[in-house]
Parts: sequence; structure tokens; C-alpha cells
Amino acid sequence: MILLFIGTGELILIIAVAVLILSPEKVLVYARQLGRLYHKVVKLIADIRSEISLTDLDDKDNDGNSCAG
Repeated sequence: MILLFIGTGELILIIAVAVLILSPEKVLVYARQLGRLYHKVVKLIADIRSEISLTDLDDKDNDGNSCAG
């Protein structure tokens, strides 16, 4: 997955600047928090996709049952 179209070189530069501005301990804390946030967002997107696919299946079932009357 491409994350905001950031390449490896740019990512290394961003990390280096973050370490210079913040202490290495704080960078680790923030990175951990970003990882948790990323995991929650991915899980939320998966839940939304599954809900949409279930809704599509329900709509198809309802269309078939309404014509049987």
C-alpha cells in the first residue's frame, strides 16, 4: 500500500527530522501511537466495506422477493 505517495527516501528524511526535533524516546512513543491509529483506521475501513457488501446482498435479495408476489 502506498502511503500518501511517500517514497523510501522521503520517509527516511521525515524520520531523521523527527529525531532531530524530538528526542528518540518521544519519536518511538509517537510512532507507536501512529501505528495504533493506522490499525484502527484499517479495521474501520474493513468494517465499512463488509457492511456495504452485506447491504448490497440484502438489496439483491429484496429485489428478487418483491417480483415473486
